[in-house]
Amino acid sequence: MVLTGEEVEEISKFFTDNAATGISISPVTDASGFQGCYYSLHVGRTDSKLFIKSVPGGDDVVDDFYRRTGIFVKEVAVYRNLLPKMADFGKLWPDCCLAREGRYLVLEDMAVSGWRTASTMDEIHVAVALRGFAKFHASSLSVLDEAENSVIFSSIAVETMLSTDPESPGRQMWNAFCKFAQETYSAHFPESDVDVFGVFQNAIDVVNRESGFRTCLNHGDPWMNNLLFKYSNNIPTMASFVDFQSARLAPPALDVSIFLNIFQPDRVEFLATSIYYDELSKNLLDREIEVLSRQEFIESIKYFEKTAKCVASLYIFLTKLPFEYMSKILVDQKTFIKFALGQNYSVAWEALKSDAEYRNVFLKYLRSAIN
Repeated sequence: MVLTGEEVEEISKFFTDNAATGISISPVTDASGFQGCYYSLHVGRTDSKLFIKSVPGGDDVVDDFYRRTGIFVKEVAVYRNLLPKMADFGKLWPDCCLAREGRYLVLEDMAVSGWRTASTMDEIHVAVALRGFAKFHASSLSVLDEAENSVIFSSIAVETMLSTDPESPGRQMWNAFCKFAQETYSAHFPESDVDVFGVFQNAIDVVNRESGFRTCLNHGDPWMNNLLFKYSNNIPTMASFVDFQSARLAPPALDVSIFLNIFQPDRVEFLATSIYYDELSKNLLDREIEVLSRQEFIESIKYFEKTAKCVASLYIFLTKLPFEYMSKILVDQKTFIKFALGQNYSVAWEALKSDAEYRNVFLKYLRSAIN
């Protein structure tokens, strides 16, 4: 990856001593993710460094996929136009040093100040994450009522991953998964005549309907690798967020429901209406902002219940795939894209057949979404 002299000069403004000299860029080998290439930018002989996320390069198939998803355009818009408008409720995202639409983001490397991803999402991490979500949602709710900000936030209203457009890569990926879910369910529960494909399609269409509930900026991809935690004596104390490619305007219950249905599926309503709701209300009251009523929030959690269960099953399908199979689809971008679009699910079928643990956990989440 190469930066121009103008870009180096722009980056130098991020450092108080204006010392962005001797810049070197190296790939981040331990960064994990399905979509993006990652680099570390080191500055001179100091310990200063930044994190670069760029659009994957490749042939026409790869270029077309990322252009049509619009995910990098959306993420640049979030960092450039939305997050700077939001109220300060603590360290909830990395500072953005430089954003080039359709190319890359240069971000603060939060690992330098001790933030890191969790190795497991246990109860205490879930609780800290919920408080982080509450602050993040409150941060946008605090400014969304202003007419100017409402227009700015609506600029990311086009859904990238759960689109209604049948030609969009996001919808094609979802349709491919729905078909896989139907075939899997029919193979393991042949006595059932449930229209799994229809259930999953309807559940996601809910995301694009007007619900009548108050909306805010949703992260949109509430997976554990998109959460960073600050620790004290190895105990998580704060949560922050990265990767806003799937950000959307939606009721806060959607983010919360998806997150909890992945990591605490048996305690969704309790955790959402206690830890999350209490933190959200506290932060809104502190800024004298209208609070969502508890009843409205409970109703919105129930409204998105089926949607969240279906989306959670997709996360399990992808993220629980054993490493030996996952490595087969991450060999290069073109292979990943073919898998994502359902053009070659052979790896997933092989994993379901051969790995009992993967098969059992996926079927558990799939049955929960159907029932």
